[in-house]
Amino acid sequence: MFENHISISKSAQKRLTLLSSQLGKNENEIANLAILNYNYEKEIPIRELLKKAKGMWTDRIDLPDYNKIRKSWEREFND
Repeated sequence: MFENHISISKSAQKRLTLLSSQLGKNENEIANLAILNYNYEKEIPIRELLKKAKGMWTDRIDLPDYNKIRKSWEREFND
């Protein structure tokens, strides 16, 4: 197990102690569970990033015509 020193606020320490006693787990276990279950999508909204990226390849002229390639595959597989 890797050890790391972290600093937490007084209120976070109180919550950690309370959770530890309520769940019957030591504070290290609670901290590990909290980190593993943290919802990163709240901090980095994936949908928003995808919406911003929409169309980013639209004006590229150096890319092949994917519709043409797909149609040729369809002809090839449908024969």
